[in-house]
Amino acid sequence: MGTVYRAWDLRLDVSVAIKEMVPQPGLDDAMLAGMRRQFRQEATVLARLNHPSLVNVTDFFEEDGNVYLVMRFIEGESLAQRIAQRGPLPETQVIAWAEQLLDALAYCHGEGVLHRDIKPQNIILRPDGQAVLVDFGLVKLWDPGDPQTRTALRGMGTPEYAPPEQYSTLQQHTDARSDLYSLGATLYHALTGQVPLSASDRMATPEQFKPPRELAADLSPVLESAVMQALALPLDSRFRDAQQMRVALVARRTSPSPPPTRRLRMPAGLLAVGAVVTLALCGVSAWGAANAVGPALARIGAARTAGSVAPAPTATSTAAAQDVVASPTAPPAATSTASGSPPLNAATAPTLTASTPVPTATAPTPSIASPTATHTPVPMVAYEPVTLDAVANATQGFAAPPTGELTLGGVPFRLTERIVQTQAEPATHSTFPTRVRLDLAIPGATHVHLLLTTGNGFRDFAGSAIGEVLAYCDGTAAHLSTLVLGQDIREWHSQPNVVATAPRAQEVWTGPIAGTTVQGRIDLLSLDLPAACRSGALTAVEVVDRSTETVGSRDPALNLTGVTVQAYR
Repeated sequence: MGTVYRAWDLRLDVSVAIKEMVPQPGLDDAMLAGMRRQFRQEATVLARLNHPSLVNVTDFFEEDGNVYLVMRFIEGESLAQRIAQRGPLPETQVIAWAEQLLDALAYCHGEGVLHRDIKPQNIILRPDGQAVLVDFGLVKLWDPGDPQTRTALRGMGTPEYAPPEQYSTLQQHTDARSDLYSLGATLYHALTGQVPLSASDRMATPEQFKPPRELAADLSPVLESAVMQALALPLDSRFRDAQQMRVALVARRTSPSPPPTRRLRMPAGLLAVGAVVTLALCGVSAWGAANAVGPALARIGAARTAGSVAPAPTATSTAAAQDVVASPTAPPAATSTASGSPPLNAATAPTLTASTPVPTATAPTPSIASPTATHTPVPMVAYEPVTLDAVANATQGFAAPPTGELTLGGVPFRLTERIVQTQAEPATHSTFPTRVRLDLAIPGATHVHLLLTTGNGFRDFAGSAIGEVLAYCDGTAAHLSTLVLGQDIREWHSQPNVVATAPRAQEVWTGPIAGTTVQGRIDLLSLDLPAACRSGALTAVEVVDRSTETVGSRDPALNLTGVTVQAYR
């Protein structure tokens, strides 16, 4: 049906992937024209999607009767390669990837887009641990009602991950639950190391289908239940949406009720040995629980256990009016521990002196009991909108700009009428900085979402790098993105002679400019944060205007409308 090539974009100087789709031989002209029209419609929709776990579509074209889709190239290995190399994968790691993919599917389904081909080969695991869904099942230029097509699809191996309705001869329609079936089959493969039976084989010989725990006995029962529900053959028996499936996967970490305690009498001489054994068992149990949670929760738990809160940075501004710095509201000076007791510090901690009697432990009646089951907190995705009021220096030119607490492109923001406008060349007044820095203190941060456009992005500057975005992880700077006009960022209004496309950004709002008929636009640019921010804390985000250095003009400028940080809590 086609081929995927790794290619190089000569204009943007970046690596891309190009998917070539070849028409099925013998299609009549009317059907082929309809399929090409649907391909163009779907490609246009995909180009508007922007999510950390989705591959960005940057272009599409037709040549010599074939159609081509251009996508950002994702470095990493496929989940299929990882399974082939290592066999069954750790439960906590698989579920971490699953939560990322379910977040992406919830976003896609909310935009009316189905993937239709989820399988281990179409999930890329990046070096930073992010799972990315690639190769959307765009309409293929093949007749789905043709037995030849179904035979070709079966030969590709996809049926093992496809729901029964996708290959039904009754013309059943696929929906969001079809993607969840495919993800469930993918999780089955990752957790057991074995490819699941296809839906048709399961219906023909149901006794041959083995639940996951028959192949991997150490899997949690709740996880098995969630995977099996996703793999239900009837549509109505599956999860209704991606969010419901995500909740079910998270619930796997809830421990079952402990069995009844059995008390045994023990000779006094064995009391010391019993105490040592009990302590050892408790130590192993505690280590196992902490190890099963995953790196993100361990980091958050360590920070909370420490009971210390760093003082909030204060807002500053340079006299040269080239930098703008903002800080969040200072947090409370002290926090409570998980048990509700105040944190221990030098002022409140009791001291032991030579005259202070040391309490002695009284050994109770020895007993051997099963370890008490505990509920481990589950890290959840959280969004923290960052207000720009402290650094805003201009008012948006819309007749009715969006303000308040609102969600754009699936991300919550806190917006006011005032935004940040930059100017590459230092101005003689304080309203146009060349860079804007937001000082933060957000642990476990995974992504930063920016509402960002240019101020005068003329076509003469297309393809030029006019700025960059930096992140500071525990104070150390990291480059997040170069802002290339026409790729990452575009002009904010729709007048002629401006760059009107930016496939790596997503248009999330449009409205009239005050006093004109011209439409103004707000775009969402979502950027991954480095591992240092995920394991530590995001301490600042900085947007830099470099137009003077790169294009010799301060015209492009930057418009920063809103910022939200995504993190695990």
